Amino acid sequence: MVILWFFIIGAVIMLIVACAREACKQSQEQMKPQTPPRHYSTTSSRGIAPEIQLVMCPNCEATILAHTSVCPHCNNPRPVCMVCKFYFPQNAPALACPHCGGIAHRVHFLEHLKVKGACPNCHQDLDPQDLVEQRVGSSTQEPPSLFLEIQCIVCHNTLHQADVILECPHCQGKAHRVHFLEWLKVKGTCPACRTQLDSRELVKYPPNI
Repeated sequence: MVILWFFIIGAVIMLIVACAREACKQSQEQMKPQTPPRHYSTTSSRGIAPEIQLVMCPNCEATILAHTSVCPHCNNPRPVCMVCKFYFPQNAPALACPHCGGIAHRVHFLEHLKVKGACPNCHQDLDPQDLVEQRVGSSTQEPPSLFLEIQCIVCHNTLHQADVILECPHCQGKAHRVHFLEWLKVKGTCPACRTQLDSRELVKYPPNI
């Protein structure tokens, strides 16, 4: 009888110990810091949403993304300074090459001419006074007017008011300044009348500009 009671008491003690261990294990699990669930988002690593920059298209004045190279509204490319390669804002002052029509920020074009002495785009020799002042944007930019459909006697393209033009004093044939000078270096005669010419004899046209 005594042995039976020892077995019963031992079983009760073992059950109490097992229950105590389970309770201790559960309390330790509750005390562990819980890792919050991971959420994926479009924000940056600092938790700040990237800023969307908007600008105005110089051609149609529509609002577009700053990194857009072609306006989705008017399908026109945004004008880019041919020196610094950055976009022009609306109505920005600029200087244009009279030969190729390439544009650049005024200060950039003048600084480039001081070093290179030529257009960054067509590489034609230029003086600062040859550059054409204009503003980028369809609201103020106008196409250059024509000189009664007069053609350059060298390249045979139509001469514009913005072009620097030289005239033969004998036949009054007209050509772009750079084209006439390059022709004389090679041929030494007028492209139209074939008269022997020196570059100092050429006349600027029109004479009042």
